Amino acid sequence: VLHESSDEKWLYVVANEYIGWVEKDNCAYFSDKQAWIDYMSQEDFLMICTDTTIEGLDRELLMGTKIFISNTEVVDGKDYVLQIPDKNDEGFVTYSYIGVSKNEAFNEGYLPYTRKNVIELAFSELGEPYGWGGSNGERDCSLYIKDIYECFGIEMPRNSRLQMNMVNVSENMSEISEKDKEERITKAMSGDVLGISGHVMLYLGEVNGKHYVI
Repeated sequence: VLHESSDEKWLYVVANEYIGWVEKDNCAYFSDKQAWIDYMSQEDFLMICTDTTIEGLDRELLMGTKIFISNTEVVDGKDYVLQIPDKNDEGFVTYSYIGVSKNEAFNEGYLPYTRKNVIELAFSELGEPYGWGGSNGERDCSLYIKDIYECFGIEMPRNSRLQMNMVNVSENMSEISEKDKEERITKAMSGDVLGISGHVMLYLGEVNGKHYVI
């Protein structure tokens, strides 16, 4: 956190991908650096593999979210106890604990990185509204791609321009000839990321001579 607004309602924050203003009410502080390190160093976690809700939590869990599993708390009849970050009245991080049963919306640890899993995750969001820049809480093309790959432990950049520079993951189609585009699409495999200027998509495959993306 670099700066606080004069009305004390906004914080100017440097995140791992962006710099910008965030509402103070949506932020919580760790008591010290070691508390943050201890939290982030936990090994057991669930990956959210499709947007879902769970009983006892007042917000939706989105695909690509990583939630640590408590090894100290127990909830009778539940397979996992999730450690949910929250904040106290002083603005510092605190936790609540919610028990959940095994569910196809969750995976213990990262998903195996297979083309089948990439495609299944992609289709789990079929029909969802588009939100440019994440507007209205929806996904745009680059956040869609990012959230899919988060499920495999692959951290993609947030915007399409940087995603197109990911070696062995994406193919930049912006500045090549039509002939080269056709050749690269023909060689593409299901689940590859294809990009043009300002837009990214997942390649699905070829059916009856037609190529499909999502």
